[in-house]
Amino acid sequence: FLLMIFFILGGFYMEWWYGKLVWVI
Repeated sequence: FLLMIFFILGGFYMEWWYGKLVWVI
């Protein structure tokens, strides 16, 4: 259960980072 929450949060974090990278480039 905890691992699933961590995986979901990690996915959102990566999505946010990729969005930031796209905005910067």
